[in-house]
Amino acid sequence: MTYHSNSNLKKVRSSISQREKECLYWLAKGKTQEQIATILKITERTVKAHISNSKQKLNCYNQFQLGMICMQLKLTRHSAM
Repeated sequence: MTYHSNSNLKKVRSSISQREKECLYWLAKGKTQEQIATILKITERTVKAHISNSKQKLNCYNQFQLGMICMQLKLTRHSAM
């Protein structure tokens, strides 16, 4: 899925929770779900839930597609959190 308009980008970014953004940021940095759980001091199951919710909200089928959309939405930068 590709997002072109600025208003659509803002709408999509605002649908992602802060904790989901944090998980996506670390996922984009190459961290495993276990490492993300340790960094954020949450369970691995919670990390999986946040990533799953993000995939659903962004209409992604896999983590590669999720990563590409995160880059497009600029969720891979620390300032995005």
